[in-house]
Amino acid sequence: MSVLRVSLASILFAALGCASVQTVRDPAQFIGQRHPPYVTVTYSDKSAEILGQPRITGDSLFGVTPVGPVGVPLQSVAHITAVQHDPTRTTLAVAAIAVVAAGAVYFATSNHNGSCYQNSQTQNDQVSPTVTQINC
Repeated sequence: MSVLRVSLASILFAALGCASVQTVRDPAQFIGQRHPPYVTVTYSDKSAEILGQPRITGDSLFGVTPVGPVGVPLQSVAHITAVQHDPTRTTLAVAAIAVVAAGAVYFATSNHNGSCYQNSQTQNDQVSPTVTQINC
């Protein structure tokens, strides 16, 4: 597999996989557009529960818990969190992968014949004009 293919696959994987649990800023819009499989709801009394298949109708949040279906007024919700795309993590992951890929490409394309060259030294640490080959 070529270095380019590995690099592109790594960048694609990083871009798709960089998500984190974040507070939902606009629950109606987020749930309506993204249709998350579940959200965590924190109520005004600081209790919390996970709702599966969340949906918002009017001024109420509906979903499913292990106990059964639940419907709560949005007024009693302090905040909602859900797994969301995280642009900061994506940027850092892509940058790190790009640096590693650039290093790999540089190393793969630089001329390494299995040997190095070094200036010969005289006893009084003056560089002599001859160059000797040594194994690296």
